[in-house]
Amino acid sequence: MTRGARLLLAGTIAVEPWQRPPAGPGDAVVRVLASGICGTDVEIYRGGVEVPAGRVLGHEGAGVVELVPPGSSLEPGAPVVVDPAIACGGCAVCRDGLPNLCPNGGLLGRELDGLFADEANVPAPNLHPLPDAVPLADAPLLQVLATVVHAQSAVEPSPGRLCAVVGLGCAGQLHAQLLAHRGGRVLGVTRGEAKRRLAAELACEWTAAPDEAEPLARELAPLGGAELVVEAAGTPDALDLAVRLVRPGGTVLAYGIQTHAGPELSLYRLYRKEVRLLHSRASLPHDLPVAIELAATGAVRLAPLVSDRLPLAAAGEALERSAAGALKVVLEH
Repeated sequence: MTRGARLLLAGTIAVEPWQRPPAGPGDAVVRVLASGICGTDVEIYRGGVEVPAGRVLGHEGAGVVELVPPGSSLEPGAPVVVDPAIACGGCAVCRDGLPNLCPNGGLLGRELDGLFADEANVPAPNLHPLPDAVPLADAPLLQVLATVVHAQSAVEPSPGRLCAVVGLGCAGQLHAQLLAHRGGRVLGVTRGEAKRRLAAELACEWTAAPDEAEPLARELAPLGGAELVVEAAGTPDALDLAVRLVRPGGTVLAYGIQTHAGPELSLYRLYRKEVRLLHSRASLPHDLPVAIELAATGAVRLAPLVSDRLPLAAAGEALERSAAGALKVVLEH
């Protein structure tokens, strides 16, 4: 018997004894030692995303291997980070190299029981060895970084050109660091002063509140705005600001997930500037090894983004803190 943080109904989660199902034929069993709270977990907790009652939540996590299926190269006791995206592997979308868009797939902690538990069943190919240079306590953030790597694979910032990131939560901070690593000069935009200070320490040459950002971007860039703007807040206002910050002929990368309707985006502004508007979803299997390497070499720093560490028994409090705006809450199992 193991513990699991299970959603009983919207707004109610209980950490209680839980019988982990038997591992499938291709599954490894992982003892989860650290897991991260994501905005998706908060949406599920609030009832915005429906899951069956009793679902164990959580999809960002790391731990050590306990059991491996026959033929796996994994070894018991090895530290690993989990890729939580499950794809069928056989549909036309998967065969076309897009398992992140698999119509038959799912996510640990949503379609399948997840990582807010002492143990979890995970398909062996979804486990990636964790090098010594990446502390296991920070490793849940690698899943977020993998989605950032995937999103930025669609863009190529020109060295020395202005880039902007709207929204400096955990993902926005990672976007800023990766853009700076790739040669961009980064303007970070958010309302929170503490997040602006952190962004300035980690990656951003300039920071601004939303109402200050547009004139600053025009001042900094000879073409009247940023070459590339990443929207990482997941709100209609943030996407509208991103379009206003981008230069004519520039690119807006809409990374933030918008689940609620809001003010309409000005399509005329997109037309007038000839803006390239891109989206991304989750990550591909090869993105997580890239994220691991970025963290292991120090190109991207994870530890400064962890604002709260709580025990698994306090999963409910952790979700509430995340909902209230904590940068990144990590559960220690």
